[in-house]
Amino acid sequence: NLRASLRNAGSGRVPLELRDFQLARFNLLASLRVAPDYEPAAVREAVADALLARYSFESRTFGQGVSYSEVVEAIHAVPGVAGVRIDRLHREGDTASVATFLVAAAPLPGGPPGAPAAEILTLAPEGVALEVGW
Repeated sequence: NLRASLRNAGSGRVPLELRDFQLARFNLLASLRVAPDYEPAAVREAVADALLARYSFESRTFGQGVSYSEVVEAIHAVPGVAGVRIDRLHREGDTASVATFLVAAAPLPGGPPGAPAAEILTLAPEGVALEVGW
């Protein structure tokens, strides 16, 4: 039991609060320009796979936000991508927009009891929309 181990190893004078993380998701709509010598459908699939891997639960950490420039870099890293235009980047449930940074909650050490739990911000698999050409 993690709680019991931490209490046994710590000081009785230091308050300890363990909270479950909160899963948060974001959506993305991007238009891709594909290099002429690449198959558009294959590039679109490779971009989707790369984004879902980079922004998966296993690849993220508590309180790690997502920046517009990081998403653009991840897309441009896929062979065959000649350009990208981000048309939507927003948290699930928020109004569709193009955010420059998506914040993930992260409580501060020594913060007040009952503070919001840390979030792990991931890309919603059903929230990835990639179009080819513009």
